[in-house]
Amino acid sequence: MVSRAEKRRAVTFICDLLENSGFYTFGPRDHHILTAYEKFCVRDDTDPRTIQVVIPNFFASTAEYHQALAQNRADRVYTASVLYKDGETAFVRAIDSSNSIWRRGSLKKYTKEQRNQMLWLRNVERRVLDQRHGNITYYQPETDRLPESLREFSLASVDLNYDHLTIKDPPYPYVENRSAVVFKMPQETRRIIPEDNAAQFHFNSAGLAWIVTASIGEVLDIQPEEVEADLLSEAQYYFPGLAPEEALAAYKPAD
Repeated sequence: MVSRAEKRRAVTFICDLLENSGFYTFGPRDHHILTAYEKFCVRDDTDPRTIQVVIPNFFASTAEYHQALAQNRADRVYTASVLYKDGETAFVRAIDSSNSIWRRGSLKKYTKEQRNQMLWLRNVERRVLDQRHGNITYYQPETDRLPESLREFSLASVDLNYDHLTIKDPPYPYVENRSAVVFKMPQETRRIIPEDNAAQFHFNSAGLAWIVTASIGEVLDIQPEEVEADLLSEAQYYFPGLAPEEALAAYKPAD
């Protein structure tokens, strides 16, 4: 089980990657949610976007995650979902989930090595996958073999084939040649590590966001005095009824 300290570390890591771009300031956060505010200088728009990064497999249930998505849509807040790659609640290898994976004649077209790579998606992963049309971003905690990072995977379909069954076999109602619902084949498409990259959001019209690499040319070179001026401008935007100093105190996140 992932500890609360490990959960907070994941949120801090994501925050640091985004902060390195110079595009965002940050507000409330806890062990599974981080709120980011787009700076005015990012684009020519008087309505900067608010983005909430959430870790779906840290919610108590898939229903609670759905509620967070719905509330953000109602509040005009973008949602960026990043799953914690723990091998238990997300990125679960099919072979670790059930030994019957090796006995499934429906997977006979795949080699043993390919079956060993397959994932058995949890419900919340399937929900995120539907949003991203085949891609999911995971937080990778540091291990003996892998550095701490954000890793994006394309999850390809796995085809089930039941041609080995004959009329002598029992009439199973689910038997048909089709794409599996829970089995997917992962292929890494992006890795973001702080030593090489900063990160930024991309958006779609459905109120969703995802984290991508911020190229060197896109990262802003902002001086400290510019940061303070930008913060003051944003604070007055979000707290128009307060004096500048009061607005800044109310808006600027505590260290």
